[in-house]
Amino acid sequence: MIPTYKILNRIDRIDSGIFFELTAALVTRGNNQKIVKKKYARLGVVRVVNDWNSFPAEVIESQQINSFKSRFDTFWRPERYNLL
Repeated sequence: MIPTYKILNRIDRIDSGIFFELTAALVTRGNNQKIVKKKYARLGVVRVVNDWNSFPAEVIESQQINSFKSRFDTFWRPERYNLL
């Protein structure tokens, strides 16, 4: 998720269009940076899109990477994703 945050917030100099496409909808539930699944996306990218879109706005809209990391850690629960 950290590389996704860096790409979408232009911290890393990678064209986000290679991997992701942000939704054009003006109103979205959850956060403002919803990602649209591309038609021929790889499975790993699809998993990232599903998880990213599930995060609340307070995580996605963090102004700094360290605040993103701490908010991500409080939101991300292994039991939520059956990783236990």
